[in-house]
Amino acid sequence: MLILRHGQSVWNADGRWQGQADIELTEHGREQARLAAGLVASECPPFEAIVSSDLSRASETADIVAGVLGCTSRHRDPRWRENHAGEWQ
Repeated sequence: MLILRHGQSVWNADGRWQGQADIELTEHGREQARLAAGLVASECPPFEAIVSSDLSRASETADIVAGVLGCTSRHRDPRWRENHAGEWQ
């Protein structure tokens, strides 16, 4: 098993706490996902499945990684979401 954090989101770039707010990746975050996937592809054995939170920043990161790795088994699971941050998000 390997756990990989999502790429930079719009709110990460702004220094804001996201919690479970559904915030998208920046272009930099997409590039981070591609670079991480390339490293994983070169250093790890093949993956049978990729599981991510259902929030768009995590789902898009996982989709990018799955595409680079050629992994067709993708699952979105809300149990992988960050903690809810109440009013702070």
